[in-house]
Order: sequence, then C-alpha cells, then structure tokens
Amino acid sequence: MGCSCSVSKIEREETLVSRCKARKRCMKQLVQARHDFSMAHAFYIRSLSTTASALVRFAYTQQQQQHQAPIYHHHFLPSQPQQPPPWSLSMSTPYSNTWTSPLSASPVPPTPPPPATFSWKSWDPFGSFPSPEEYWKEATTISKEVSKINNDNKVLIEIMNEMQGYFLKAADAGARVSALLQVNGRSERPSLWLCVSVSVAKFEGPGRASGGHCSTLERLYTLEKKLWQQVKNVEATKMEQQKKRAQLERADHEKMEKINKDVDKLKSQEMIISHAMETTNAEIIKLRETQLYPQLVELVKGLMCMWRSMNECHQAQKNIVLQLGYLKTIPSTESTSEIHRQSTLQLEIEVKTWHQSFCKLFNAHRNYIQSLTRWLRLSLSQFNRKPLNNTAEQEETRILYRLCEAWNHAFERIPYKVESEAIKSFLTSIHAIVVQQREEHKQKKKLDAAVKELEKKVVQLGSLRSKHGPHSMVESSDAMKTKDLVTKMRTKVEHSRAKAEEEKTKHEMSIRTTGTVTLNNLQIGFQQVFQGIVRISSVCIEVFESVYYKARIPDLEDDVRRVVP
Repeated sequence: MGCSCSVSKIEREETLVSRCKARKRCMKQLVQARHDFSMAHAFYIRSLSTTASALVRFAYTQQQQQHQAPIYHHHFLPSQPQQPPPWSLSMSTPYSNTWTSPLSASPVPPTPPPPATFSWKSWDPFGSFPSPEEYWKEATTISKEVSKINNDNKVLIEIMNEMQGYFLKAADAGARVSALLQVNGRSERPSLWLCVSVSVAKFEGPGRASGGHCSTLERLYTLEKKLWQQVKNVEATKMEQQKKRAQLERADHEKMEKINKDVDKLKSQEMIISHAMETTNAEIIKLRETQLYPQLVELVKGLMCMWRSMNECHQAQKNIVLQLGYLKTIPSTESTSEIHRQSTLQLEIEVKTWHQSFCKLFNAHRNYIQSLTRWLRLSLSQFNRKPLNNTAEQEETRILYRLCEAWNHAFERIPYKVESEAIKSFLTSIHAIVVQQREEHKQKKKLDAAVKELEKKVVQLGSLRSKHGPHSMVESSDAMKTKDLVTKMRTKVEHSRAKAEEEKTKHEMSIRTTGTVTLNNLQIGFQQVFQGIVRISSVCIEVFESVYYKARIPDLEDDVRRVVP
C-alpha cells in the first residue's frame, strides 16, 4: 500500500515537472510565433505597397510605347532613358524598291533622363519606401498630367494610379496591428521596420507603457523558465528527503540524529522554494490577466478594423478594374521596349512576393494563436493543485480562456489556402504576359537578323556593280560572268527582302498579340484576384467581430449590472 502511494506520488511529481517544462516550451514557441507573425504582417503590408508601385511602373512604360507624352517621377522610373528604335532602314537601289522597317515610319521621340536616379539593378526590394503622404502626392501629380493627355477616356496608367491609392490605404490600415504586434520590437531587424511606410507611434495599445506585447511575452517566458527551475528544485528536494528517510531505517542511533537534522533542513528548503514558486506563479497570473489579456483584446480589435478597411479598399479596386473593359485594345505599332519588359518582370516578382507574404501571414497567424492557446491550456492547470483564490480570478481566467479558444476555432473558418489561389492566378496572368513579351522579343531578333542580312546583300550587290562598271556592247566571257554574278546577287537580295518582309509581318502580328494578351490577362487576372481578396477579407471581418464580441461580453454584463440593480 505504502509502495503504491509512493509510486503514485513520484508519478505526480514527474507529471508536474513535465507540465512546467511543457509550459516553458509552449511560451518559447509563442515568443517566436509573435516574432514571425509581426514579421509576416510587416512583409504583407509592404508587399501591398510594392505591388502598387510595380503596377504604376508597368502602366507607365506601357504608355510610353503608345507615343503619349512622357511622365516622369523618381519613385516610378528607372534611370535609363527610353532607347530609340534599334534599327531604321530605307534602301533604294536600281534593282530594288524602297523597303522601310515598320519602326522607321513612326519614330519614338527621344526621351530625356528622369530628374532623379533610379536603376533596376540598384533597386533594393527590401529598402525603405516613402510615406503614404508622399505616395498620395505622387499619385495626384501623375493623375493631373495624364488627364491633360486624354479628358475623354481613362488610360491604363490612370486606372493603375487609382489602384495604387487603394493599395496604399490598405497598407496603412495595418498600422495599428503593426503597433500592437510590435514590429519594431527588439527582436526584429530595424531595416524591416523602416520599410513599413506607416507611422505607428500614434497607436498606443494597452501595456505599451511597460513594453508592449513583445516585452510581455518575453517576461512571461522568463518567469516560465524560472518556475520550471523552481519546480525541479522542489522535486529534487523531495527526492532527497525520501532518500534520507530510507537511510533512517538502516541507521544507528548516532547517525539518526544527523539524518533528522538533514531532513529538517531539506524541509525548510522545500518550504522556501515552494513559496518562491507560488510567488512566481502569481506573477505569471498577474501578468497574464493585467497585461496579456488587454493586449489580446486590442489585437483582435485591431485585426477586425484592419480587415474592415482592407475590405473597403479591395472592394473599390474590384470596381475600378471594371474600367479595363473599356480599354478595347492596348494599341501599339512599336516593339515592347526593354524598359517595359523589365517593368513587367518586376511586376511578376512583386505579385509573387504578394502571394508568398499572404500565405506566410496566415500561416504565422495560425501558429501564433495555436501556440497561445496551447500555453494557456497548460498554464490554467494549477501546478500547486490549489483552487483559484476568488470568484473574480476564476472569472478572469474563464474570460481569457474563452477568448483564446474562440479565436483559435474561428481562425480555422478562414479559407486562406483557397483564396491564396486568387493571387496565384493573377501571378499566372502576369507570367503569361512575360512569356508573350519574350516571344515577341525573339521574333524581333529574327526580324533584326533578316534586315541585317538584307543590308549585307544590298551592299554586296552595290559593291559588285561598282567594281565591274557598266557592261560593254560586246559581251565578252568576263562580262557574261559578271552579269551572271549580278543576276545571282540580285536573286539573293530579292530572297532576303522576302524573308525580311515575312519576319516583319510575323513581328507585327506578335506585337498585336502582346497587346491582346496584356489587356485580356489584366482584365481576367484583376477580376480573379480582387474577388478572392474581397471574399477572404469579408470572412476575416466576421471572424474577428465574433471573437471581439466574446471578449466584450464581460464589459457588457458589467454595464447591465450598473443599470439594473
């Protein structure tokens, strides 16, 4: 019987140590999860801004090809000037008609360098970005300049300019959550905080005076490590007492007195450590109730407001993209310029980053709330097996647990994996434009090669005629040979001209295909992406409203008690 009780007691003690170790491990995971969540949030906000900027650059370089007045702005343009047509050929010989390249018929006016330096090679996707106020100022300037070009129908850059404005508003909507998550906590890289182009100083959530959410979790982790060590020390002291008691059964009278003194000393140590352990646990409870809980309530409220604002912005963008339907074509007789190809590639990179940051945001959010809930479940199990002190403490614990459980379950309703495919489909649409531009560029190279070959053959024909001069009336054998050479070279020139004309036709068709693919893919891709983003932001609003309502129930009940006696 005694042996059974002893084994049971040891098992309980081992369970207690294991539980405290698990609590410490969960809190360590939670500290890391908050870090990952805050980083993912910052990257997502930044991806909205960089995607907006890439869209405007894309639209601007597209407009350059349509022979409209150039618009320059240092945040949107690379430093290299627009390249002139790579070739312009007009030849006339006694043996050929005039052949002119399609580009020489409508040359692009020379482009002056932009007012500030910016290059694609030096552009740092992880560098700092201007504030929303600067972006709005730039957007207004471009809008005014574009309106001078066309007061009748909107052009692509105007539409993208409006899209950019709402992207920036959506990014700005995340400022409060950035402040609550402490993106600029001491565990984050300072450079990342600089790239979040919003000011969060005005958002002062609960607990920020004592360090905020980051510091609260780090303090809890420190206490959990301390508690685990104290529990281990208590259990080690108990085990030592058991050994001493076992020695008493075999000890003589002289040794028994010494062993009893050792046992008494161990009991005193156990009482001191147990008291310190209870003090540590009380600190954890106090920190949990007075700082962590209000921070979590504010975070839920911040997420609710953020997704509500983002939903409004994306709904507006969903309506704006309908205007793309009025752009019947994206007319251009010019080859896709190198600068436009680069801007399209950059747009693909930014949309890919947007997609990746979207997935990382929700994955990090899920890990955060799961880690928080796991730690809370373990921490609510009283390690000293004593009941909670009073009804108020019981109520506070119940409220906190209800909040986290509701948050954890509600988050599972968000179909972020499904809706991430909407951004991925937009990425696919942009990639198709990149592929078509690449094909057009290959065709342009074939045309350039054909024109170069034609030039070479024309020069050879002219050289042949100049070398041998006009034929004499009497056709000698040499004269006949020269005539044959000229005839053969003329045939080669005609063959090269036919080849150049064929490549010219293919190139013109490729240019038209690029315009069609660009317009169609923008229309389809934008519709898909904003339908998906609007859907998921609507779900997020419902989810966080329901969680916030559960968190607010105690306050509402208090209000009722004040009114109703």
